[in-house]
Amino acid sequence: MGFARNKSGKTCAVLKQTFINAMREATQDEIETTLSLLGFKPELNGEYFSNGKHDIFDAVPNNVLIGENGRTFFIDTIIYKSQSNGLESYRSLSPRYNNSENRASNS
Repeated sequence: MGFARNKSGKTCAVLKQTFINAMREATQDEIETTLSLLGFKPELNGEYFSNGKHDIFDAVPNNVLIGENGRTFFIDTIIYKSQSNGLESYRSLSPRYNNSENRASNS
């Protein structure tokens, strides 16, 4: 739909998607099974998943839903081409990653 700035002041895309009637969040096992069936394997202890062409980050239960029809919906994952410094980009841009890093360093 356009562009905006997030709470960190970084430019991001504003997208529109149809509403998903979800029964629940997917479990981590369901996420891993679905990605495995699609040819993706966990990398770096599950930090991300890769099929050698694309890397998927942030595939965690609150970003993956099980719809009323039983289908799995990945709604807020981050995808990079493999070998494109995706992991470094994810680590530098992801609030989820940065928050876990900050909690670990403050402990």
